[in-house]
Amino acid sequence: MEKKQKLQRIWLVLSGMAFWGLMMPATILGILISIGVIYILISVAAVAVEERKIVFDGRSGRLLAAFFVLYCILWHSFFERWILSSKIQVITTRMGIKNDTFISMVAIAGIICSLYFTAMVISLLVGEHEKISCISCENLQWKMNVQDILICLLIAVIFGFELATAPFANGYPGTDSAAFLYIGRRMHEGAIPYVDLFDHKGIILYLIEYFGLSISGGKFFGVWILEIAGLFATALLVMKIAALFSEKKEAGYLSVVGTLFIFTGYMTIEGGNVVEEYALPWITVALYIVLRYFVEDTYRRRDITWLGISFAVVFLLRANMITAWAALLPVVFFYLIYKKRYADIGKCILWFVIGCAVVFVPAFLYFVKTDSLKAMMDCYFTFNFGYSDKESGFLPIIMTMVYLIGETALGWLVLILSGVACKKKELWLLNLWFFVVSLLLSAMSGRNYQHYGIMLVPAFIVPLVVSADWLLGFKKEKEKKGRILVIVATVTVLLAGVNIVKYNGNGNISEAAAFLRENTSEGDDVLVLGNNSRYYLESGRKTENRFFYQTPPINVNDELYGEFEKELVTKMPVCVIVPGSKGKTEDDNYKKVLEQFDAWEKEGAYSCVEFDSFYAYMKK
Repeated sequence: MEKKQKLQRIWLVLSGMAFWGLMMPATILGILISIGVIYILISVAAVAVEERKIVFDGRSGRLLAAFFVLYCILWHSFFERWILSSKIQVITTRMGIKNDTFISMVAIAGIICSLYFTAMVISLLVGEHEKISCISCENLQWKMNVQDILICLLIAVIFGFELATAPFANGYPGTDSAAFLYIGRRMHEGAIPYVDLFDHKGIILYLIEYFGLSISGGKFFGVWILEIAGLFATALLVMKIAALFSEKKEAGYLSVVGTLFIFTGYMTIEGGNVVEEYALPWITVALYIVLRYFVEDTYRRRDITWLGISFAVVFLLRANMITAWAALLPVVFFYLIYKKRYADIGKCILWFVIGCAVVFVPAFLYFVKTDSLKAMMDCYFTFNFGYSDKESGFLPIIMTMVYLIGETALGWLVLILSGVACKKKELWLLNLWFFVVSLLLSAMSGRNYQHYGIMLVPAFIVPLVVSADWLLGFKKEKEKKGRILVIVATVTVLLAGVNIVKYNGNGNISEAAAFLRENTSEGDDVLVLGNNSRYYLESGRKTENRFFYQTPPINVNDELYGEFEKELVTKMPVCVIVPGSKGKTEDDNYKKVLEQFDAWEKEGAYSCVEFDSFYAYMKK
């Protein structure tokens, strides 16, 4: 029997590792290092199922269907992630087979290997077990202490090394992040967002960039500190939510790691410093306040005030991220009507408005003082509505939802587990509704941007807590709680190892930025076409043009194209950088801009030089 148990454990570990490999980002190094994490986690979990037989009952069909959907998502996501991998291309070239064929074969092999793991999970789900119910905050067996706070800070810092603004990071801020950092830097020179710098995010984001660069003398390090603060606050809030659903503090630790793991998975392309990231703790605040209300059936004035403050902050980051308020506040409203608590409705509205005023009033005064109110309305509201309508429609939104779901394999797994394990179905359904609204709002632009998925992260917190609590229920009584802390420590240390290898301090700048440094002076007016603000940051140069990036704005709005063209004629820059190869572009307004420079070249106003990754127009 002992030999059979060992074989079962080995097979379960290998099967679980295959399942994990299907979910991992497209980094061979990350998979190799993370295999150690999964080996430890599944080896520990295997103890609970050593002699368990795979048994199915009537509920198994629904779970099998759910896992079938999950596997479809895993296969699609795995294929999309790895098809562009240069390392895979090297392997397939040597093997003499096509990329897509090899990746499909690996995905199918991984699915087959992971079937035993899936069968065991379903067997555990349909078996007899104690379901999880939320508990009153007044009867908690644990409260957060200094140790918990320090652990949350440690986990936040370790995950923070995934961010491109981290010290010694080898990566460079992504497209959106570079644009935001450029705005923050120009604000230090007296430029006013919306008026002197076109962008369509909320003023809170630009103030974050401004303040972050201020505390570090213009270095990215200050922005990284603010990012860590946001992750730390989110981690603490996850612990507080865990206390509403679990008597096990370890469930809180595991949920913190799981939440930040899902978060980092959504910003691997951009590298952090994105608008959704800064909204994450504020959305989580709102979720915690509403969940606490339904658990305790009471509220405090300061809770409602914070609900208003957090709403205003998120609204002034990006309006379509008000997921928690759009999904949960109507439920609270109708619940109060159902309970005939009409006086409470008036009080809540009053304190919510007061909370909103704490943020909205100073923001309004800033716009009035800088004479940027009209420009802000044009950029933040008028353009954003048009930007969403340009690509929106039923099919693009559905496709974006499918794309974001495809990036949430781990989230789908905990949604399945928590749906079976949670006794308080009302709260689980409330959270599911929150997830659906978050998914819809994150996909409303109809564009497949990975970082949009960060808006879904708060909706995975409750499923993570419930799943962690349920899984910890298989732990034998004689085992000490320290064992789970060892697992969490192992996960974080190995993740730190991944980041140390990933970011080796390589400070090489791009070819285009090097060209700008060598051929222009610091005060020269240069212009980078497209959406590549990193060249400004790397070279220390700037443009006098309001449209420091042009795509996609000038392609989705002809009026903006006209404004940019008019400004371009009156402010002909000293140097113009065009990423890519000459002559390769879509038939759109951006192409018209390139045709204008070609015309100026023929007239003798500019000369053109070409390189591997860009070409440049130099004013004569």
